[in-house]
Amino acid sequence: MAQNIGTFRIEDGAIQIEGIKNLSRLCHYDPSDKNRMFKGIELSEELKDDKGAALFVAGTEIDHSSISKLSRLSEDYQTGFEFDFRLKPTRQLISYFRKIIFKKIDILVSHRGKYRVYSNFFNNVLKSMKGIMEELLSDDILVLHIYQMKFAADNASVKGTKPYFSHVVSGALFSYAIANMKELQEQIHFSSEDMKDLLRAAFLYPIGALNKVDAIIGLPLEERHQGFNDENRNSGKMLENLNLNQDVRDAIEFINEYQFGCFDIVEMKEKSTWYANIVIVVNRYLQEETGLFGIKTKLKDIIDQLNVLAVKKKMNIEVAQAFTLGLSMIDVFDFYQELDDLRSSCEYSSALAYPMTGLASPTLILCKNNVTKCEYLEVGTTAVNLLQQTDELEPGKYCRCSLLSNKLQNFYGEQYNDIKSEKAVEAS
Repeated sequence: MAQNIGTFRIEDGAIQIEGIKNLSRLCHYDPSDKNRMFKGIELSEELKDDKGAALFVAGTEIDHSSISKLSRLSEDYQTGFEFDFRLKPTRQLISYFRKIIFKKIDILVSHRGKYRVYSNFFNNVLKSMKGIMEELLSDDILVLHIYQMKFAADNASVKGTKPYFSHVVSGALFSYAIANMKELQEQIHFSSEDMKDLLRAAFLYPIGALNKVDAIIGLPLEERHQGFNDENRNSGKMLENLNLNQDVRDAIEFINEYQFGCFDIVEMKEKSTWYANIVIVVNRYLQEETGLFGIKTKLKDIIDQLNVLAVKKKMNIEVAQAFTLGLSMIDVFDFYQELDDLRSSCEYSSALAYPMTGLASPTLILCKNNVTKCEYLEVGTTAVNLLQQTDELEPGKYCRCSLLSNKLQNFYGEQYNDIKSEKAVEAS
């Protein structure tokens, strides 16, 4: 896949900007308005022309006249030549980047707060979130890496890239809110520092894709998701010089390898896997909710499918349940909790709801191991004859559990008559 046209890189403690156009974008240069330009950008190395002669020495502050001069010179240079700017990450510049990141956070929180389903979800954590974010973004190097992603998304050579950075920031906000859900906190026991590590993983796992966002948007729509996942496999390498602990580095690798079928982590209970599992659930939700790679999906349908994946052990069930409750999807939570209770009540650990495609989809409980000594196994009748393998069943004949199947039907009768009716209409 082609690389982004040179934009914003962090190398050897300096910010590298390739090309006068990108520098102009960084400092908001306007030929007709000197007051609009950001002041405080300083060269960390001398700037050379196309012949290798020095134009400006290290320490020079880039001002309006400097940009004007360099813009004129670049038009006269040989085709293909671009200025290579190396800038000092000064306190003034980092503060500017930090302010922009906080502004993005405020915009997204305000936008979500307009919707009742999200207002309750975020209201309980807004105060603590602000404090955690301020502590987190006191790290200048982290600020540089987050702003690097914003710059790439905002200044790509094609349209449609800005939502990718919104996806990154939203992912961090949602991850923090889920991790603070009472139902999940009782299991994960995250400290303040753990919360910051979760946010580090949420912000940084997609840095590989964000720095190639031009190329990803250039792909056919149906290939962009795969392109996004492919580029994120490079995220770890891009973060080698960042001061991250091993749990964060492992979490970033887990998040990105999950996209290629590495589902083992969904049942692991270590800090790194908790970080990863929270971000994985959020990432899937936001991609579907915003239509990042295609058509938007209804909120309830997304939550339903997250729970289906959890039932199939392809997504962490505790995180999916906490998120479901956080968005007040009580009927969805009750349904999947009932299925979990039914499965857990089988003394042979052999109960399986079938078919498992979504809310109120199972019509019976199968015995996946056909335990003949169980008194509730309907041995004389084959309930399902599978010709192809599913997520949890090999091809073959499976019998019905009379006890749990009847309990499932009773549950439907008590609480889900309306849902079953809707399903019947849809199927007809």
